[in-house]
Amino acid sequence: MSIAILPSLSRHAAADAPAEFRATLAQGLRLVIVLIIPAAVGLFVLAPDIVGLVYEHGAFTSADTQAVTLMLWLYLIGLIFAGIDQPLVFAFYARQDTLTPATVGLICNVGIYLLMAIVPPALSNRALQITDLAIANSVQWMSHALIMLWLLRYRLGGVGGHGLGRLALKAAIASLAMALGAWLASRGLIAALDTPGSAPSIVTEAIVVGGAALIGLAIYLSAMLLMRAQEVRAIGRLLLRPLSLLRRRVA
Repeated sequence: MSIAILPSLSRHAAADAPAEFRATLAQGLRLVIVLIIPAAVGLFVLAPDIVGLVYEHGAFTSADTQAVTLMLWLYLIGLIFAGIDQPLVFAFYARQDTLTPATVGLICNVGIYLLMAIVPPALSNRALQITDLAIANSVQWMSHALIMLWLLRYRLGGVGGHGLGRLALKAAIASLAMALGAWLASRGLIAALDTPGSAPSIVTEAIVVGGAALIGLAIYLSAMLLMRAQEVRAIGRLLLRPLSLLRRRVA
């Protein structure tokens, strides 16, 4: 999304059209919000099943799956902020300002990251753990996105008035419904496909993850359409555009 809106942002910046610049950036952020919130929530709910499917084979045990799942959960805390942050960085690039993102990156990626990774273990008098690094990474992304949002508002007037808050609320509500549906579907599939006395096969695990993901996706899309989130239709048109172009070439 960041790469897709960069040419338009650059054109509006060169033409000194701040209103159009903010509208284009807001549209990119709206599309990111619609995609990144359900992605984070869906990964959070299905994390144990996904990690088990990908890794829990051979010497990789269920205890290892639990450890990796915990790490994934900690990284997911910063995922939404990381997704929102990228269009903000590209907005400054479009204005030929590479110094601001680099400075914020230095503050967050070095200063805040090291602070969050080292200080908590030092205060509690314990050794540095891998979970500390995951938490520090999520805090780093959160800090980077919030600072970039503040700078955007300070220098360009921000992206208020484009319904980002309302859309985020809709995406959050739909994602919670999706999470419940996906979790119930995964438990139901596990119970239906469970074979007493034997470990589940890769095929069974794939059916559980794939089936739950598809049901969750259907619930999310349905909820967003019921709440009249037009971005879902826009993303659908973008995904179907290659097929339309292919049909035209064949015709």
